[in-house]
Amino acid sequence: MKKRIFLSSVQKEFVEERAFLKNYIERNPILSRFFSVFVFEQDVPAADKKTNEVYLAELSQSNLYIGLIGNDYGFEDG
Repeated sequence: MKKRIFLSSVQKEFVEERAFLKNYIERNPILSRFFSVFVFEQDVPAADKKTNEVYLAELSQSNLYIGLIGNDYGFEDG
């Protein structure tokens, strides 16, 4: 069974890098046998659910989390 990678960053930052990593892993003959990659903005269609609920639900189904950290930050929550 494949392990699921949750690939995350601020939506506007690292757009190209997330797409590259997802594509690289899923097209690599060896890595694609063991991993699938989830990128929130690419893999979840617009829905009537709250974004944070969908995000956390998808995250809970993943085996690995890769966070790309740059200059920007989403928002602060209480």
